[in-house]
Amino acid sequence: MRKFLASLVVAGAAFAVVAEDPKPAAKKADEKKADAKPAVAKKRAEVTLHVGDAPPALTADQWLQGAEVKSFEKGKIYVVEFWATWCGPCIVMMPHMAEMQHDFKDKGVTFIGYSKKDDNNTLEKVEAFVKRRGPKLGYTFCFGEEKDVYDAWMGAAGQNGIPCCFVVDRDTKIAYIGHPMYLDLVLPKLVDGKYTPADAKAVEAAEQDSNAVFGSFSGKPEDALKSLANFEKKYPMMDKVPYFVAPKLTNVLKTKKYEDAMVLAKNLIARGRKTSDESLLGTVSSVLSGPETKGQKALRDLSVTAADEALKMAGDKDMRALMGVAQANFAAGNKEKGKEFANKTLAVAETRMKANVGMSLASAAIGAGEKALGIEFADKAIEAGGERAKASLQAQLAGVFVTNGDKASGAEYAKLAIESAPAAGKAGIKANLAATYLRAGDKKTGDTYAKEAIEGAAEASLPIMYYNLANAYYGIGEKVTAHDYAEKAIEKAPAQLQRQLKPALKKIIDDPDGKTTDK
Repeated sequence: MRKFLASLVVAGAAFAVVAEDPKPAAKKADEKKADAKPAVAKKRAEVTLHVGDAPPALTADQWLQGAEVKSFEKGKIYVVEFWATWCGPCIVMMPHMAEMQHDFKDKGVTFIGYSKKDDNNTLEKVEAFVKRRGPKLGYTFCFGEEKDVYDAWMGAAGQNGIPCCFVVDRDTKIAYIGHPMYLDLVLPKLVDGKYTPADAKAVEAAEQDSNAVFGSFSGKPEDALKSLANFEKKYPMMDKVPYFVAPKLTNVLKTKKYEDAMVLAKNLIARGRKTSDESLLGTVSSVLSGPETKGQKALRDLSVTAADEALKMAGDKDMRALMGVAQANFAAGNKEKGKEFANKTLAVAETRMKANVGMSLASAAIGAGEKALGIEFADKAIEAGGERAKASLQAQLAGVFVTNGDKASGAEYAKLAIESAPAAGKAGIKANLAATYLRAGDKKTGDTYAKEAIEGAAEASLPIMYYNLANAYYGIGEKVTAHDYAEKAIEKAPAQLQRQLKPALKKIIDDPDGKTTDK
């Protein structure tokens, strides 16, 4: 759930991909046998690797950059991070880890990026990534063909999402296991020999606090900025964590403080140039080309500048950077250049990415008033996605139209999405449509879809559905409804998920305007 919340934030920015190991495609509901027995939940694997334990061996088939680490030497500190080329949140975090490697290199700290083979993370892809970005990042990278090392570290520690890092201390014991966004709370004290169990508890508290901040981003922008400001004051050492960039800039724009947004964006672009951080530049460009800057020519022109800078760093064959230039130009009114780079993006996109890329380009084109071109991109996306993704993509297109004020086209594609969805997937589609309509100000339609989604949902999917609806209603000021859904999310969640939902929903639950006395 921690990674789920962080991914929600990153996913709003360009270049982002959900940070979970890809699984084989599930069968469609209508392909399953009608007499199939209910699935029995598998027993969770026992966690056998803990903080304080000696680390497993770190063997690799290829050491792509930096010296091979044959063993963990006493007196040195190692940060072993598991990542993949398809993991956007992993890549977004890398420039800051590079900064830490630079800062602590002379103090015996070695960062190691370990990537294991899967269908979408081949040796060729990892080699190409390290060849292009490795020299600027400046730390060690290696690759494993088999799962044994991954299982010995990630599996044994009960970690199922990336990015995830393990810090090995000077006594060759594991001092930290978790997300690299919290390394700023761990490494400085560990290097100084002052990291204690109390500091480990402080990291856990920071994790809970960050989840609460992520939860606040779906509420009023003033409240979100206040929550983030309090977090930054409490944890100043985490000021370079990239996952807060997009929501901070977005919420400043939502308050219509455009001069403040301009200053913040220019500072972020300057930082991106200095650190050669194309992901940061792409994030800034993506936010500045969004709906919050409509009518703000200077900000949208700055979006083009950031996108162009990112493309220069990434090269003219980089799909995400090309898409950033296309989106920025559509938003800035440069329609021909937008179309040119949209077609370049589709030309270099891998087959598995064409559906998502096509929908992103459709959104950009429709937002620029190019409806026919947007539908053309969407049709290509739906064709690339196939029947399994058809309903989800149609729902996304409905959301694009609704957000841009074309309610008739939105209703048309919403209907098609529900019709295309298999029986087991209709509730999820309706929940997404509910949030879309609520954010667009059509509460009546949003209420209808929310009710139908809950009525048709499987029991296991209700906690996250209630969580999303709670945030959607809170975001439009419907605090009583939001409070009700927040409580139901926690009530329906299993114990492990409850521990993550409670801090994420705390603001909604504690809001006095959401509480009623007639329960």
